[in-house]
Amino acid sequence: MRISLTTSPGYRPFEKGLYQVAPLLKPLNNPFSSPSPPWDSRVFQMDQYQSHYRDSKARSLTDRNEKYLGFDRLEAKAYQAVCWFIARQLTLEYPEDFEVNGEIGDFSLKSKNTEELILFTKESDLKTWAQLSLEVQEDLAIWTMTAQDEWLSAISILSPNHWAPEQKLGKSFAQVHGPVAGIESINSRARQMVETMIEKGPFQRFAWGVATDNRLNHHPIAPTTEDPQAWAGRGFDPLNPKLFVRTERQCLIPFPEVSCSLFTIRTYFEDCEIIKADPRARSALISALESMSPESRIYKGLKDSYQDILSWLQTN
Repeated sequence: MRISLTTSPGYRPFEKGLYQVAPLLKPLNNPFSSPSPPWDSRVFQMDQYQSHYRDSKARSLTDRNEKYLGFDRLEAKAYQAVCWFIARQLTLEYPEDFEVNGEIGDFSLKSKNTEELILFTKESDLKTWAQLSLEVQEDLAIWTMTAQDEWLSAISILSPNHWAPEQKLGKSFAQVHGPVAGIESINSRARQMVETMIEKGPFQRFAWGVATDNRLNHHPIAPTTEDPQAWAGRGFDPLNPKLFVRTERQCLIPFPEVSCSLFTIRTYFEDCEIIKADPRARSALISALESMSPESRIYKGLKDSYQDILSWLQTN
């Protein structure tokens, strides 16, 4: 049983009272050398919900792997560098829970919590990539850049938020983010963004929205075992209100020596009943929602529920 599991403090990026579509990159103050660094300096944040995240990811993998996992023109040296970093970082952040043996290109990662032994070789392997993904609460992606091109070269997105990872694999930054309302100014300098991800950092950033449930996996295509309408979610009922802030903490880790970047997504939920009980937080959330453009409201799934959600938040 994990003995270093901690209680997550969570994040409230809406507290600025403003919804923004911007990079908002903050330095991740982690030298990648200190054992058990402070929580906010960790790339991988393991908390009291670790088993819940693992179970949710495992259920995603019983659906159709290709909806969530894949490689596209990922070079072996980039795969090796990223996997080696993840394994080594886990042993630094959770030294009592993980153990690495071997060297890059031929090593093993032992999880003392799950008793899993993951074997890594020089070649990229989806089974190993999936095993590694189950050991962390974050989703994982790799961006690659060459002199001619940049693209999403690997995914393990087992908790997608109303988007289909398999449709993004192999696409450029601008293509991946094209549907995001208000992204135009960022997409106009897409290559510069990818260069920053690969050559600078590490960084962290936050994205958020409101959700009517706290299910991690919201792939737009429901598993065959689920009712599509119920799976879709985003139906706010003022008579039986359920609302959560869904926050993503995203880390960008550069690997300039192999021209790629590791991109991690850690999802957090906070019940809006708790936020309503905090006058300052409630006021900030209302202000942030009111600052959303009509296009952003549609993109965030609030087209039909926006006014009902605001009214509920404003009512004691």
